[in-house]
Amino acid sequence: MQFRTEITPKKPPFFIHHKHKIVSIGSCFAQEIGARMSNAKFNIQTNPFGILFHPLAIENALGRIHSRIHYITNEIFEYNNLFFSWDHHSSFSNPSKVECINQINQSIEFYNDFCRNADYFIVTLGTAWVYKIKSMDLIVANCHKLPQREFEKKILSTQEIYQSLQTIMQLILDMAPTAKIIFTVSPVRHIKDGLMENHVSKGRLINAVYEIEKQYNELFYFPAYELMMDDLRDYRFYKNDYLHPNELAIDYIWDKFTQTWMQPHTHDLLNDIKKVNQALGHRAFNEQSIQHQSFLYNTIKEMKRLNEKLTENNYKKEIELLEQKLGKC
Repeated sequence: MQFRTEITPKKPPFFIHHKHKIVSIGSCFAQEIGARMSNAKFNIQTNPFGILFHPLAIENALGRIHSRIHYITNEIFEYNNLFFSWDHHSSFSNPSKVECINQINQSIEFYNDFCRNADYFIVTLGTAWVYKIKSMDLIVANCHKLPQREFEKKILSTQEIYQSLQTIMQLILDMAPTAKIIFTVSPVRHIKDGLMENHVSKGRLINAVYEIEKQYNELFYFPAYELMMDDLRDYRFYKNDYLHPNELAIDYIWDKFTQTWMQPHTHDLLNDIKKVNQALGHRAFNEQSIQHQSFLYNTIKEMKRLNEKLTENNYKKEIELLEQKLGKC
């Protein structure tokens, strides 16, 4: 008997490998996938404006990167002794206004160059709910812990989301005409908006992606939300807040992602990388022992072998560090 619905995502006609440049942008799930891919030594850059939850924020970020529009001083604000931008996650906040602007504009320059050479974009939508700061009549990417009374909350219509996704697609394809775009809807539940409101929000996002997917051969949908809600479908796959997927769930979704978007030879390489990463986490009982020296030598040898198959995100720094340790033994 079968007691669950296992989802097998549709295989795309293209595959991701380690020679590709990848951009991941959007919600905290984009951050999770980006971290997994970086740890697996893919050449990936994640969230140029920090974590962004709704499509208008993602659209704005890509628009500024596309046209290299730098931020100026009157676009930076202060609250609780921190300077910030309404378009950015709080990870860009800084006690220094100058450093805040510099970090933001350096990111725009870096991502303008990286995006124009990118092969894949992974865009993760988190919510259709947005917050508008009343004093400026501006939809923000992050409220930066200002009092809720300062904001007006609204939900984007499916048509507004669809139009935003159209713009996102146009911006990406103008920067990288041959790029492939993978859309996902975050499996994180936004219960603070309300349970029904969360379902309405996710439904509108999925509906908009469904409609726009039919128009672009470069666009593919990966069902991260459906894997969490319809495949795993159990609170044991959530963290203690019952909102965010736990490590087991993320492992499962990651496994489905690699099965969908990667070929067997890439899977073999991922397994080898995983073994090396585990070896790098090993702590020796006696660093002066012959056994440990042999372990270091073999690990270095394996990393050098893997480096022949990797690009910018390789084991160069790790090799240098282990060679130093080996020289001290």
